[in-house]
Amino acid sequence: MLLKIKNKLVIILAFIFSSLLINVSINQAITNQAPTILPIADQQIQEGDYFYLTVAAEDANCGNQGSDDYSCSGDALSFTVDGMPLGGRIAIMNTDGGSSIPNTARQRRIAWLPLPSQAGQTYSMIVHVTDTAGAEATPETISVTVI
Repeated sequence: MLLKIKNKLVIILAFIFSSLLINVSINQAITNQAPTILPIADQQIQEGDYFYLTVAAEDANCGNQGSDDYSCSGDALSFTVDGMPLGGRIAIMNTDGGSSIPNTARQRRIAWLPLPSQAGQTYSMIVHVTDTAGAEATPETISVTVI
């Protein structure tokens, strides 16, 4: 009789466990990755000519790298430039010179009109890109020679 009760108990327990739905949620911490500045070649500019240089960066936390729509489901990027020559600026600009690209854009444009006194000089600009989580890309140095 005890054997029959044990078998029934095993069958009942097996049925209960097989009927249960166990939902296990695994939360994995996402590690923020630093952005990457795309390589920039050294530049030359004629004194008196406008200088425009597009600086682009990628962020591994962004869902659509290299997309033309400039939207990003990941980190927004902040661009800064050390050593900007007198008269230079960095701006959010599209290819027609407007400023309609949203703040999550993956690129910025350096604009500069060298002064006559800057002819014959080489300027080193260091581009820094930081994401909203504080991760900084390896800085990129650009040498610009005014001829």
